[in-house]
This record gives sequence, structure tokens and C-alpha cells, in this order.
Amino acid sequence: MSGQSPGKDVVGHGAAPLPQFFVETSGVRMAVSGVDILTELIAKGMACNPAALETWRDLVRKDLSFFSSPISEEIREEGRAQGRAEDILLVLEQRALDVPDQARERITECGDTQIMRHWLARAVTAPTAEEIFEAA
Repeated sequence: MSGQSPGKDVVGHGAAPLPQFFVETSGVRMAVSGVDILTELIAKGMACNPAALETWRDLVRKDLSFFSSPISEEIREEGRAQGRAEDILLVLEQRALDVPDQARERITECGDTQIMRHWLARAVTAPTAEEIFEAA
């Protein structure tokens, strides 16, 4: 999809872009692309079928990465959190600190990248893996 201008919808080679829609929330009017709306509607429609929703999320993650819809942003945030967890564990491993299963699970299950940023900074100097969770 290289060469694609920001803000344009890509439906397929040679296909016309979907139209933009205007959404008004709390007095703010925003232009939303047709692709973003369709991406979200499909995700909402699959909410009652977790397996189908996960398949859709995989498709958005792999093939529709140029979208800026809420679901694609959510997927990107999950990826950032996973990367941050790997970074924290790597620092602890390089410092030869024991990481109990409970601490490892807490690190890998956290989805808040701001909290994980704090844990990463603490992982550099904390005497034990468990102490990264303490306030500075």
C-alpha cells in the first residue's frame, strides 16, 4: 500500500475510496472515513462471537494496518504493551534477577503502557523483580 496518501481509503487496487462521513460528538464534528466505520461495524457485529471477532482482529492487525479506526488503534496499543512487557522481562533477565511466575504474569497481563513504563524504569535498579511494582 505504499504511495497511499494519508487519509485516503484503500479498498482494493483500482477501487474507489469509500466516502467520508461526519460524526458529531459533544459538539465536535469530525470527518470519519467509510473504511473506519465499516471496520468498527464489523467488529461490533462480531462481538457476540469471540472466535469470529478474534479472526477479524487478526485481519485488521495483518492486512489493514493503514486504518486509523478505534479497533486498529486498540490492536496497536496491545502490541505496544506486549513489547513493553518483553522489555521489562529482558532487563530483569539481563540483571540475572529471578522473576517469579506471579510477577511474570502481572507484567505480561498488564495493558497499561504508562504503568509498564514505570515498571521498566524500576527494572533497571530494583533489587528484586517484585520491587518494580512499588511506587518510586
